Amino acid sequence: MPTLFKKMQRRGLVVWIIVFTALTFYGIHRNTDLANQGVIAHSALCSFKMDLQSRIVNSETFLRNHPQGIPGLATRTDILTSIKNQKLTLASLSELHC
Repeated sequence: MPTLFKKMQRRGLVVWIIVFTALTFYGIHRNTDLANQGVIAHSALCSFKMDLQSRIVNSETFLRNHPQGIPGLATRTDILTSIKNQKLTLASLSELHC
């Protein structure tokens, strides 16, 4: 009887090791996948942040050259509102370091 009990203990230990190893590999894979998604999201947000910065500069330059905007297309007020909104969006990304 003691040998049967020891065999069962060994089998239980082997099963536990296999399950533990499988879960460990799954956790590593899952963590790597999440890290990759984080890198992709960070890259996309940095691109968005740089685009906003560029749009703000271009809009301000446009207003210097066309102080009234373009009648019928975009008035000075429209452009200033757009710049304000872009600056607010950019401020919300201030903690993002690219």
